[in-house]
Order: sequence, then C-alpha cells, then structure tokens
Amino acid sequence: MDNKTILIISILALSDLFVFSGVLYLRYIIPNFNQYINLNQDEFDFVVAIYGFVALISRIPGGWLTDRFSAKK
Repeated sequence: MDNKTILIISILALSDLFVFSGVLYLRYIIPNFNQYINLNQDEFDFVVAIYGFVALISRIPGGWLTDRFSAKK
C-alpha cells in the first residue's frame, strides 16, 4: 500500500470514530453534558439509545454499498 491509501484509510477510520462513537463518549468526556443541552438524564439516555440504534441499522446498507461498488471508482 502506498502513502495515499494509508492516508485515506486513516481519515475514514477517524471520521468513523468521531461520527459513530463520539456522541456516545460525550457523557464521559464532558460531565453533565445533558445539562448543557437542557435535558434530564433520562431524556439524554433515550436520545443516545436512539442514536445508537439508528447508527447500527445504517451500517447494514453501508456494508452492502461497500461490497457493491469498487473502491477504485
């Protein structure tokens, strides 16, 4: 693999980490994050659960699209 391929894979891995995992880690990085956005803890947990469910479901068509199209295109 050349340097360009490694750079692209690294950028994709970091964006995946930020988009799918970043929201879930906010509660540990910023204590009482739910108070900053005016939600109680139950509402915040519900929003995080919905986000996790949608992220999990969206990976199914994402995997299919990845297998369907060539990375060279």
